[in-house]
Amino acid sequence: MNLKLKTVSLLVVLFLFSLAQGPIELAFVRLKSTAEKPGYPVVYPDGGPGSSAINIARVPDYMRAFMKLRETGDVILLDQRGIGRSKPNLSRLATENLPLDSFATCPAGDGRLLARR
Repeated sequence: MNLKLKTVSLLVVLFLFSLAQGPIELAFVRLKSTAEKPGYPVVYPDGGPGSSAINIARVPDYMRAFMKLRETGDVILLDQRGIGRSKPNLSRLATENLPLDSFATCPAGDGRLLARR
């Protein structure tokens, strides 16, 4: 199976707390349907967190599933906000490791983590 895929970006404005925060680019790839009369498209945003739907298509088992889905409609592989080929990419915000004392076990002993101040 040898497909040439083209990544396309959709420019949208990000709103946080009802304030426009500027444009972001959402990257996606469209796998054109093989059906004579295609139905609705299937949009696949990978489950993550932080996982790229476009990059997951390189995994043979996933690509076989996407090829099967093309029999019913277009398949859209969408990299969600902040991951994969979408911009800005928020996969890694810091270049240094967190200090070891950033988190502590909850005093109740139930395994929850609490951030220290």
